[in-house]
Amino acid sequence: MVSVDGLQSAAGVSKKAMSEYSRRELQEAFSKCDLEGTGTTSIKNLKTILRFLGFEPRNDEIRALTAKMGENEIRRKDRVTFDELANLLSEKLDERNRIKEMHAAFELFDSDSKGYIDIGDLRKVAKELGETIADDQLREMIMEADTQGNGHVSEADFCAVMKKTALY
Repeated sequence: MVSVDGLQSAAGVSKKAMSEYSRRELQEAFSKCDLEGTGTTSIKNLKTILRFLGFEPRNDEIRALTAKMGENEIRRKDRVTFDELANLLSEKLDERNRIKEMHAAFELFDSDSKGYIDIGDLRKVAKELGETIADDQLREMIMEADTQGNGHVSEADFCAVMKKTALY
């Protein structure tokens, strides 16, 4: 059976590296809003920081995030430190990273960019990872993930299986 760790290694993706990458990315966005270099930024910059990170937050999402911080953490006249911001956004950044990782894993299987995975793709990946899997087992894997019944696993199907098995 092909392991997720093997897939992540083949893609050059590790959860620790993605986490470090997100932290650097957040630090860069935070620095752009900490113009005085005080180590804090206005809570009003949250929307700008999220946009720097590639999100398109709605006003209700911003209100929900600031509410999560609670009154104790917004004690410096509506200012927030990098660590507070990192704690606040870690779940959002982790979810984005999981989506990126699943997409990268899907692309490993769909190496010719057809938009789906078929038995040939599974056979190829298994061989590249040194795994010997019978075609019957590969067909079974396709059938289990294929929600359309067409012998193909779409990216949505692939992601659903990965989430269901708690691999991502």
